[in-house]
Amino acid sequence: MSFNTFGKLFRFTTWGESHGPAIGCIVDGCPPNIPISEKEIQKDMNNTRPMRRLVQGDVGSGKTVVAAAAMLSVAKSNFQSVLLCPTEVLAEQHFKNFSQWMKNEKIEMNLLTGKTKKKLTNAVLEAAETGNANLEYEYMPSKLKEPYISRKRAVGYALYELYGIKRDDYPARKAAMLRNFEFFGAPVGLFFRMDRELLYGSWLDVGMFMQNVMILARGKGLETCPQQAWCEFGPIVHKVLNIPDDEIIISGMSMGYAAKAPENTLVSERVPLDDFATFLKQCLFLPYTFLKIHNRTLIVTIFASEL
Repeated sequence: MSFNTFGKLFRFTTWGESHGPAIGCIVDGCPPNIPISEKEIQKDMNNTRPMRRLVQGDVGSGKTVVAAAAMLSVAKSNFQSVLLCPTEVLAEQHFKNFSQWMKNEKIEMNLLTGKTKKKLTNAVLEAAETGNANLEYEYMPSKLKEPYISRKRAVGYALYELYGIKRDDYPARKAAMLRNFEFFGAPVGLFFRMDRELLYGSWLDVGMFMQNVMILARGKGLETCPQQAWCEFGPIVHKVLNIPDDEIIISGMSMGYAAKAPENTLVSERVPLDDFATFLKQCLFLPYTFLKIHNRTLIVTIFASEL
């Protein structure tokens, strides 16, 4: 084995086959008392190249304050940042401190931990078992007319058939429905929300945004499932996730790698295109175009092809 050590601020030691390329590297320590300033970090953040900065120090030396200052700068520039913590206890501690430090700033902060997902699932399942639903908004009319009611039932019956559940087996049907609130076993759950004062146009915007998320996920080899069912227990979701009351939850969404599950094989029936699309056939006649050549006028008539 051959070794090569270099560097002053950091000591790098590489190793590998004799007279060959290195196949490993050790960063050996960091010398103390390297000066650092807020202006220096801000200069890096203003650069067009991504900042790569390692801050190392003893417990209580102020590393978290440095991170908080950088994240505050990001927020004031209308961007987002994420602080990753190795344990949930540390994440909760940092969230409490950041909230206190930035209480006078108009910045939205959220704490996301693994147990939050489990806590939400347990709270909603408990409410569902007792029938304590509280709708965030009405998703369907109280009396659904044809052909919509038949289509809705057809999809439900097809799903129950894949599960091997009979139509009159209501306990089994309920158990299948409750899997919504376990995110169908997916590791990631998302919630989409917006200001309650916004109207129909913004609902369309959220829907298109959700579709973009789903398409991007497929590009990464992931699958998604939008879940409006969460909105049947809106107040619980608001409470557990600390969502402000002036925001409305539009939908939840499960995300993860596809599993070999019955529901993933469901292909719902599609109505014929002519049942919901109208094609207008007409001829377009564009105005005459006049091209003046010397003292003579050339008239050109353009007929558009039939649409």
